[in-house]
Amino acid sequence: MVVDPIQAAQDYVKSNNISGLLQVLTASLIYHKPSDVKSHLVDILRQMQSASQVEEDVSLSSTNFVGCLFTDDDLSTMFNMYDMNNTGHISKAQALNAVENLVGAEALATLDLTSYLGNGNGPVTQLHFTKACKFALNKVLSKR
Repeated sequence: MVVDPIQAAQDYVKSNNISGLLQVLTASLIYHKPSDVKSHLVDILRQMQSASQVEEDVSLSSTNFVGCLFTDDDLSTMFNMYDMNNTGHISKAQALNAVENLVGAEALATLDLTSYLGNGNGPVTQLHFTKACKFALNKVLSKR
């Protein structure tokens, strides 16, 4: 049986999410504009590797590869944009809207955020909002 090398390469790229990896790396370079590109990319790859070797709860920490694009400060700023009255919480609808802005409507539809945002329409704290955003970004960016 003859194996088509182009098809084999395409299968490898798809099965290992190489396109997603390149998107994360490129976005981080554009966002951070590091002076030492090689060192920056190596750091990101190390963060991604360590995040894939730990439990999901731990991978939601600010040291995982989601942090390459969005820091806790970025997510805090986003939360504060929705919390215009400075109450310390936002509605579940606002939180879902923010997550949708981060990952897109199609990706949001595939995620179960109830453990972070609750079952009802109750208020969402900044901590739960940040965890939901990191979970969603982690799931989308590490999707295979």
